[in-house]
Amino acid sequence: MRIARMVLIFLLVLTVIHQGVFATQDDAQVGAEKDMLAMYRGYAGEWSSVVKGKETEFNGGPYEAKGQWEQKELLDGRMIEVKGSAGLEGEEYEYILLITYDQLKSAYVTWYHDSRGINSMMYGKWSEEDQEMTWVNSESEETGVTVTIVDDLSDKKKIGFTFEVVSEDGELIMQESGVAVPVE
Repeated sequence: MRIARMVLIFLLVLTVIHQGVFATQDDAQVGAEKDMLAMYRGYAGEWSSVVKGKETEFNGGPYEAKGQWEQKELLDGRMIEVKGSAGLEGEEYEYILLITYDQLKSAYVTWYHDSRGINSMMYGKWSEEDQEMTWVNSESEETGVTVTIVDDLSDKKKIGFTFEVVSEDGELIMQESGVAVPVE
């Protein structure tokens, strides 16, 4: 009972803070911030992907992996959830990816978690001209490894993406490119 009371107090405090922080925003500002994820709208539903990996000294050769996911909007469109599975045959794993726009930091943020125990937080930058979102891992300074993902959102009938991992010394650890199409 005491824990439930503490949780309730915590939620009330968060509500008060939230109302104080956003009290100066008018409806137009809130709508504009909500629309910051417009580039990911239109991709709701089930998707399948094929990913090709480049040979590096770390991965033992070129490879092809397949995946499947479902994308949907959460929290009245303020968050995108991508939930699926991927991997080489016999080495499949499940994952969840959450994408949002952080109003306080004025930044795109994504969190990735999978059944292998891999977790990551990345910050994104949208290019209206190229119709691409470029994500870079937030832990690169601590780990010395930079992970960059580029989502090509220029075509609502397919999603192109690249994934690159580079060491602190600039050595290519992993490089993948792929395309996803809606499941018919």
